[in-house]
Amino acid sequence: MPVVTLYFDRLERIFGKKLSKDRIISILPLIGLDIEEETKDHVNVEYSPNRPDYSTDYGIVSSLQGLLGIKTGMPKLKIKKGKDAIIVNQSVRKIRPFVTAIEAKNGKLDEETIQQLERTRNSSLLNHLMKNQYLKFLRKMKWG
Repeated sequence: MPVVTLYFDRLERIFGKKLSKDRIISILPLIGLDIEEETKDHVNVEYSPNRPDYSTDYGIVSSLQGLLGIKTGMPKLKIKKGKDAIIVNQSVRKIRPFVTAIEAKNGKLDEETIQQLERTRNSSLLNHLMKNQYLKFLRKMKWG
């Protein structure tokens, strides 16, 4: 199962309020995370590949905020139609029938956030590939 590193100082910044290290450690299992390693500045947690939102500390904090009643419900995002377009070659239509993208402006990304975004992409891709392999296996089975 995949593992994500949660740095306590980052969690506090994202949370926007002080939570003790012990409190954080005690509630992580309540959202289905297994603690792999704990140090003074971070904790490594294992998460299910079915929860790609847990591949980042932002996704985990969102769940914890809901659990603790700090923020509940779907986050409200301002989304508007962009000026750019994605042009998909017709030769990949059967492989990738849908392609999406998001453009975020005026934000700041540090190295840890970039690594977490890459893990999210890889986790989602791996989950998709595993599902496709399973479907191919089922199609090859002789039923009845």
